[in-house]
Amino acid sequence: MAYTSYTTKPTDGNETIYLLTFGFANSECSESWTWFLKKLHKLIQYPDRVMLVSDRHIGIFNAMEAIFPYATHGICAYHLAQNLTRFYEQRDDVISLYYCATYTYCIEDFDHIMDELKEKYRNVYNEFLGIGTKEVFTLT
Repeated sequence: MAYTSYTTKPTDGNETIYLLTFGFANSECSESWTWFLKKLHKLIQYPDRVMLVSDRHIGIFNAMEAIFPYATHGICAYHLAQNLTRFYEQRDDVISLYYCATYTYCIEDFDHIMDELKEKYRNVYNEFLGIGTKEVFTLT
């Protein structure tokens, strides 16, 4: 039987990454993510002042909304790119536009490229890139 591992790796003020928690579950689903995030919630003194970064797996997203409703939710640009590549590997134009948006330094440029993606590839945008107001992209 395969297991899914769960970890949290925060950074401190010196940008040092350390392992805070880890766990194992039978699968990556809402129930197991909820269990893991409840355990994490008990460790954090100010849970509304954290940023949780994920690949937007539906199980993670549902658990974050339930357990950390006031936390900032980040989207890992690397993992989202992996998901895009897996599902749209024949669409180099989609991947190329996504990387252009991800690596831009200007919000206006990011918004312009995302609008272009939304216009040309609405289904891709809605499934992978349509982000809520609480979410941000991050390269960490």
